Amino acid sequence: STMGTLLFVLSVTLLKDGIEDIARHKADWQENARQVTTMRDCVEKRVSCQSLRVGEWVKVHNGEQVPADMVAIEASNEDNELFVETSNIDGETSLKLRHCVNGYHKVTDPDSCLASLNDMFECEDPNKH
Repeated sequence: STMGTLLFVLSVTLLKDGIEDIARHKADWQENARQVTTMRDCVEKRVSCQSLRVGEWVKVHNGEQVPADMVAIEASNEDNELFVETSNIDGETSLKLRHCVNGYHKVTDPDSCLASLNDMFECEDPNKH
C-alpha cells in the first residue's frame, strides 16, 4: 500500500512537471519567434528575437516588449527619457523612468546609417540576485 501511494504521487508529479515543461517550451518558442525591428545593412528589417545578435541596434515601439538586455540610445520625447514596465522581470507593474545614454540624442537620423557607428559601452557585471 505504501509503494502504491508512492508510485501514484510520483506519477502525478511527473505528469504535472511534463505538462509545465511543454507549456514553458511553447511560451519560449512563441517569445523567440516574436518579431522586432532592427538595423541590418543600413535598412530597417523585421527579424525574430532569436536571430538578434549582440551589439545590434533594435527599435522598440511604444507598448512593445523589450526583446533583450538593452541600452537606451534615444527616446521619442524631448527629455530623452522613457518609461519601462518590468512586470515580466520582477512582477512590479509600475512604470520606471529610465534615461537614455548621454551624447546620442537624435543620432538616429533616418538619413544616417546606424551600422556605421562603432562605439563600445562599459557596464557593471550582473548582480548575483
